[in-house]
Amino acid sequence: MLVLVDTYNVLHVVGVLPPDHAGIDSGGLARLIGRSRYAQEKVVLVCDGTPPPDADRRDVPCTRHVYSGPRWTADDAIAKLIERSTARGSILVVSSDNEVIRNAKRSKARVIDSPKFLRQLVEDVESINDQSRGSIAPPPRNQRGSTDDWIQSFQVDPDTLDLPAAEPPKPRSADPREQPPAEQPTRPARRPLEDVEKLEEIDLEELERLDLSDWLDGPPPGEQR
Repeated sequence: MLVLVDTYNVLHVVGVLPPDHAGIDSGGLARLIGRSRYAQEKVVLVCDGTPPPDADRRDVPCTRHVYSGPRWTADDAIAKLIERSTARGSILVVSSDNEVIRNAKRSKARVIDSPKFLRQLVEDVESINDQSRGSIAPPPRNQRGSTDDWIQSFQVDPDTLDLPAAEPPKPRSADPREQPPAEQPTRPARRPLEDVEKLEEIDLEELERLDLSDWLDGPPPGEQR
């Protein structure tokens, strides 16, 4: 599944995120997505304009930022990205913008509104945190120090105790850092973005170097005559 996020529309939702996540930017949104049910999907954070120089764009493996450029809006870019897709039914659009929703549904893409999307992220992150708090490491067993303390506390003669024989030390496993590095498979050469016609032909890792204003041909809707 490909998830197209109307990024600033999502970030402007109020009253959903808990205080420790309120006021996040697109980088914080990406990290929330990386801990959610969408972590195994391809998520494109579509943003308006051009990337600010100080933007926090630390992506997680499942997300990439793209910017609409100076002439297009993120809404226009999402509509064009859907139009360029050959598998529109596998696209999920995240937005509460009425025009974005209408265009997505007209193209047979699925839609989820921004507050519901954020609530899903919060639920998933809180579930992970609850699981982390509930996992308690078991107490150590048969440690030499605890046996010695017990003998000393009760003044027991260790020679009269029927203690199991200590296990011989296990041979030290080889340090993986000492092993020769495994050969990495050679990745096929990437196709130049200038030759790409369909959205599915773009590798997720290449999206950040995609100039939407050049790739999406024609003038934005507001400039059409």
